Amino acid sequence: MIGIRGWSASQRMIEIDGKRFPTVSDAAAALGVSARTVNEYVTKGIIPKPPTVTQGLRDVNVYPTEYMERAMECLKDFRARKRGSR
Repeated sequence: MIGIRGWSASQRMIEIDGKRFPTVSDAAAALGVSARTVNEYVTKGIIPKPPTVTQGLRDVNVYPTEYMERAMECLKDFRARKRGSR
């Protein structure tokens, strides 16, 4: 899962129904922020909500490559707008 600048799957991935998925920690490392900041960006609408996978009774956020490409673009656009408004 390499191909996005700074993005590579790590051992923090979770496994659900035999499939491995990147976690918020993986997304945070790729975006250069903390996991808490990733969650804040989602809440504020800076980056889109990640897809979910059901694990038992719980829905788990996952961060596949396609999502990370989009999230990185959204964050890049947000930062550019923020710099331009100063």
